Amino acid sequence: MNPKEYKELMTSSGKVSRQALMVLRDLEIPNIPACYHVAYELCEDSSASLKEKMELNKGEREKVLNDVQNIYYELIAQPQEKELKKFSKRFHQLVASTSSSVKQGQKHLADYANYLQDIRPFLEPDSGADVLNITTLLIKETESVRLHAKEMENKLKEANLQIGLLEDKHLQMKQLAHKDSLTGVLNRVGLNEAFTQAEMMSDNFPMAVLVADIDKFKEFNDKYGHLVGDSVLKAVSNNLQKNIKGIDIIARVGGEEFIILLMKTNKKDALKFADKLRLIIEQLRIKKRKSEETIDSCTLSIGIAQLQSDDDVYDVIEKADKAMYKAKKSGRNNVKLFV
Repeated sequence: MNPKEYKELMTSSGKVSRQALMVLRDLEIPNIPACYHVAYELCEDSSASLKEKMELNKGEREKVLNDVQNIYYELIAQPQEKELKKFSKRFHQLVASTSSSVKQGQKHLADYANYLQDIRPFLEPDSGADVLNITTLLIKETESVRLHAKEMENKLKEANLQIGLLEDKHLQMKQLAHKDSLTGVLNRVGLNEAFTQAEMMSDNFPMAVLVADIDKFKEFNDKYGHLVGDSVLKAVSNNLQKNIKGIDIIARVGGEEFIILLMKTNKKDALKFADKLRLIIEQLRIKKRKSEETIDSCTLSIGIAQLQSDDDVYDVIEKADKAMYKAKKSGRNNVKLFV
């Protein structure tokens, strides 16, 4: 894609994004991923069935949020699940086909070995057999084995190519399913998987969980609009990502809430680190894209909990969440440890 095409694509995407946010505002429903995805698809005019569904629900404001979430599952999430099932079926077919080819090749080689064993006595000088005729048959059988081996080699090459394509497809689908589309960090699905892996290591070293929430984000959104709000979320997310260790885990789990799992970190170090993050975000300055005007600074309230031997990760998240609300009640822009 050349620079001009890229610029046109980004301009078009930005226009659709703004229209989608206006749809959510008009419908008076929150800008959560499922609702935003439906609104974006609607504004992009990529699905006639989606437009029809939305038309049917226009007059039912009191339950429109539930309706939109149902539409998301029916027309967006469910097709993705079907695509995943198709991928799984294709992969199993490929494995079965390759396995069958290998078994056929093994049988062909076994038959050829038996054939060689059978004709050995007739190749002796004093056997009296028609050696020329036997040699002709042997050449024919050998050529058959060679052709079959070549065919199997081609099938295995094709299988390797298809497996590579399927692996790429699976990786793309997994990334889409596990990443937050706005910030690029993990979403709840990705966080759950990462936590499952982390729990297996929890006996080996200390871990701490941080729950960080952007203070007064709704007021910020109302004052500057959703596009600026999205810029704030991206800026906060980028700064959090830049300052965690490579083995740490970060996810966006709500509109303005982030969870960070600090590996090999005790509560004393977690407190220091959380306060460092708080100061970094406090000093963050975000400018409007067109006017370069600096907007209000944003702050974080952060709760911390240490993973104990009898805890699972979700217990610790709940504790960190309670600590975060204490930080909010204490005036915001501070850090509290669950005790």
